[in-house]
Formats: sequence, structure tokens, C-alpha cells
Amino acid sequence: MYKSEFSTTYEIGIHKIKSLNVQSMLFKVSIFPLMLFAFFFGYLDYPVKYVLIFGALFLLLFSSLNKYNALIVFQTQDIFFLLYLLSGIISLFYTDSLSRALVYLGIWSFGILIKLWLPYFRNNTKYIINCLFAFSTLHVLATLLQIMFPALMISINAVILDANTLYWNNLFLRQNAYTGITGQIGTNAFYLSVFVGIAVCKLITLSKQQRNTKFVFICLAGAAFLALLATQKRGPLLFCVLSILGILYIWYAKTKKNIFRFIWLVTLLGVAIMMLLLFTDYGQTLTSRFFYGSYGDIYSGRLPMFLLMWEGFLEKPLLGHGLASTSTLVGTLGHSTGHNVYLQSLNDIGLIGTFCLMVFMYKSLERTIRKIRMQSNTTGPHRLIYYLQISLYLQLFVILYGLTGNPIYDHFQFIIYIIACAIPGMITNGSSFSQNNIKSHNGMEDVYEK
Repeated sequence: MYKSEFSTTYEIGIHKIKSLNVQSMLFKVSIFPLMLFAFFFGYLDYPVKYVLIFGALFLLLFSSLNKYNALIVFQTQDIFFLLYLLSGIISLFYTDSLSRALVYLGIWSFGILIKLWLPYFRNNTKYIINCLFAFSTLHVLATLLQIMFPALMISINAVILDANTLYWNNLFLRQNAYTGITGQIGTNAFYLSVFVGIAVCKLITLSKQQRNTKFVFICLAGAAFLALLATQKRGPLLFCVLSILGILYIWYAKTKKNIFRFIWLVTLLGVAIMMLLLFTDYGQTLTSRFFYGSYGDIYSGRLPMFLLMWEGFLEKPLLGHGLASTSTLVGTLGHSTGHNVYLQSLNDIGLIGTFCLMVFMYKSLERTIRKIRMQSNTTGPHRLIYYLQISLYLQLFVILYGLTGNPIYDHFQFIIYIIACAIPGMITNGSSFSQNNIKSHNGMEDVYEK
């Protein structure tokens, strides 16, 4: 009887571990369509796009049906994002772009649900980071191939791209702006910036003994940065550099208290960037665009659009004109989005909703920085800091890119951002769960052997 009792306990433990393995497998399956949605958004028809993200959420929920360890935690920032959603829902009663507003709300709702559910899948942060790295690598390789073998990429794109995307891809190529396997240089620049950030975060967290690995990632980061230059997009390049400076400052100056290392790395980075800007054709063209803009307009035709959104905000400062109403407003100027998340949000849902969005961004950023400092004082795996650094970089990049881009309104960019915001929660819950699970499993084995 004594042995039978512990045998039953051991079998229950084995059942739980097998259940965890099944959950982990389903989690990995669910992340794949999420990454397809994020990195190949332009290739898919609209029904397929939303089936992918709905399928990813469904698989996440289905893989956690065994509730014995489920715990969904609402952070302060999550409450503010829900209030942001509420502002958008209220604005449905007076928006003039109802269908577009419903799509925005649908994607944002899926996003916050995914963020809330991801921390439940402990010990899978590495898989998400590897997916981000692998999928962004495809865009880096495609851009480099387009630079070196444009005829080859024209043939490949003719097969994989639809007619409209292929037209824009070839049009940009004739202007020596490289879109890789996308139809927009801004989209491609976003993906390349993701890769650059991951490579730099890897470099930061490598030890002094890993010299060969450091050399490999220096080459990878340099090649990706050159590809980013070749897109001729000023905003992503500038915000990529500023985000790198941000993670260097927080890590070396604030966390490690090594201000001299920070100054040395900033100087080295500055010299490298100046050489690329001054001594490469892509850098010289981009430098000219920084000072003179496109066709002599440094704002690339966006200043009138910014002024329209600001005037719209002043007309209805509290609640705005309705979610997605900016599409109608800037449509008179030939645009579909405002190219500034904050002005567009102010015009759409007013000061209250925009305040909630900005609090969400700030609190998510603050939590990530706090976790980096806490993890630096522990003896846990150094790779956890690497994951947190990537989260910090992506959040900084999206917040800055919001000044000239649409990372909250562009669905694929928003999904990547929301995944980055979820990473600190996955690491926080993952470490303690993993250790407790291993201890309990080992304990059951020991008892059974007795």
C-alpha cells in the first residue's frame, strides 16, 4: 500500500509533465501563424490574415484547457489598454469609418488577449525570440539578395508577390530603394530594424569568452544595418539607432554603472554609422534625404497632414472624431493613415483615449527596465537578460517610430509590439515555475525509488 500510494503520486506527476509537453507543443504551433501574420501580412488576402490571428488565439486558449496551473494576471498597463479599447468602442457611435474602426478594435482585442495569455506558457520565451530572429532574417536575406542580384529577386518576386505589390516593389527598385520581398520600403525597414535590434541585444549579453560568436553577430548586425540604409527610410533608421542607444544607456550607465563603457560603445557606434553614411552610396543618398527630404520637402508631404490632425483634435479634444476617422480626414491629401500614432489617436479618440495608450506604453517600458535591473542582480540564466533587452528595444523602437509611422494602426507591427510587451511577464513567471516543477518531479522520483 505504501508503495502503491507513491506510485500513484508519481504517475500523476508524469501525467502533468506530459500535459506540459503537449501544451508546449500546441503553444509553438500557435505562435507560427502569429508570426506569419506579423512578418508576411502583405502576402495574404484579408480573410486569411484574420483567420491566422484568430487561429493563433484559439490554439493558445485550447492548449491551456488543463487549468491546474493557469493564472491570468492583469498588470496596471493592461487596465489602461482596456480603457483605450473602451474609448475606441464608445467612438463607434460617431465615427465615419465604422468598418475600419471595427477591424482596428478586433486586432487590438486579439492583441491584448494574446499578451495576457502568453505568460501562462512558461519557458517558451526562447522559442518566441528564435521565431522573431528567424522570420526577420528572411527579410534581411531578401534585401541583401535584391541589392546584390536585383534580376534574380525580380524573378522571385514575380512568383511570390501579387500584381500590386510587385508593381510597387519594382517602382522602388528603379529608385534604388530596396523593399526586399515586400511592397513598401517602410514595411521592409521595420522588419530589418527588428533584426538589427535582436543582433545588438545578443552582442550586449555575450560574455568576453564568446569572441567568435561576437564576431558573427557583429557581421550580421552590420549587414542588416547596410540593408536598412538601402531602404532609404529615414525614420526607421534614426529610431533604430536611438533605440540601440537607449538599451546601451539603460544597461551600462544605469544598470551596470559603467558610464565609460557606455561612452566607448556610443563613440564606436557613431563612428561606424558616420562611415556608412559618408562612404557608401546608400548612406550618401540617405544623408541627402535627412537634410533635404523627398523632392526638396523635408517632411515628405506630411506636414499638412499633421496640421489637419492637430486641428481635428482641437475641435473635439476629449473624445475625438471617432476611431479611424483620420482615414477620411487625410484621404483628401492622398493618405490612408496619419503617419503619426499620437496625432492620429488624438484626432480619433481624443485626449482621454490617447492618455490611456501612452500610460500603457510607459508602464510596459518601466516594467521591462525594472526586470532588467532585477535580473542583473540575480544568478539566474544570462539569456533572460537577452530576452528582456529585446523586449526593451522593440518597445522603444515602436514608441519612437510612432512619431512618423503607424506601428499601432498597422496590424503586423502592433502584434510584434504586443509580443514584446508580454515577454517580461513570461520571464517573471517562467523562472519560478520551472524550478518548482523540476523540484517536485525529482522529489516524486526519489520517493518512488524508496
